[in-house]
Amino acid sequence: MLYPRKGRKETSSIFVFIAPGQILPFHCHPFPTFAYMKSGSIEVEKMDGSKKKFIKGDIISEVANSWHRGKNLSSLKKVEIIVFYIGQKSIQNTIIHSKENHNKCRI
Repeated sequence: MLYPRKGRKETSSIFVFIAPGQILPFHCHPFPTFAYMKSGSIEVEKMDGSKKKFIKGDIISEVANSWHRGKNLSSLKKVEIIVFYIGQKSIQNTIIHSKENHNKCRI
């Protein structure tokens, strides 16, 4: 995982809300990505089947250049995450997995 060397650098942040029981689609981040678990608990699964759990208060160094997805472990409460992307203005921070872009996870 490298900080972008070309183009206009951009650091941004977003709030991510994951509904109770929701499983996000597989996706990747081509840049360094960090997150703060504001509430709830999630399980992050990589495409190879490995999994890791995170709970409220955890700081996450997100999986970069690797397809992964998150699952809200609660059937009653939403998950709130603050995500920080250290990227490049002209390149997406998150790429949703598809057959067509399976090899586009790296910059």
